[in-house]
Amino acid sequence: MTCFLSHDPALDSKIGRCLDRERALATDLDSFRKHLDHFYQIRCKFHVKDEDTWNTDEKGFTIGLGGAGTMICRASC
Repeated sequence: MTCFLSHDPALDSKIGRCLDRERALATDLDSFRKHLDHFYQIRCKFHVKDEDTWNTDEKGFTIGLGGAGTMICRASC
């Protein structure tokens, strides 16, 4: 990965982690539903395809389930 990242200084690597159990349990269902409604409206408005949608949050990058892993992101992340 070091060699790959050396080709573009705008990229960096970070360790992604799964969502903490406490954060998952603190989710407010009504707020989540409102967020998803807004998200789908924006997707429709801008014609965003499923394959162009990624699961991210401020703690890392997770698709599906799994443990910590290395991810590639902008160097300013």
